[in-house]
Amino acid sequence: MHQLRRIKRNIGAFDIITFSYVLIPLNENNRFDDLINELVNVEEFCSRNGVILLLQDRFRESLMRRIGKTIGVSTHKEKLTQQVYPDKNTSGTHTYTYYSCLYNPDSRNAIRQNYVA
Repeated sequence: MHQLRRIKRNIGAFDIITFSYVLIPLNENNRFDDLINELVNVEEFCSRNGVILLLQDRFRESLMRRIGKTIGVSTHKEKLTQQVYPDKNTSGTHTYTYYSCLYNPDSRNAIRQNYVA
């Protein structure tokens, strides 16, 4: 937090803050209320139009939905499908499912749009 505060002071507020797959370690080391308080504290580092993006794998749906409900934003189930090319030159597809919350802290409105995570 000290380093983030220093960066904001030196170069300005962040346009996007991303928490990708860090919620589980944070949740294991802290109480849920502490996790929420830290997320809310990070909001002060966002620019006026900045956003926070939370990403977590499909195995943590309940945690993501609980976080979204607690901070007052929507949680979305997302799917990413990509073409994969194994060594034998055959192609296939792989679909990855995860959960996301994308929101502007100032408006507290979830932002629902197509975006690349």
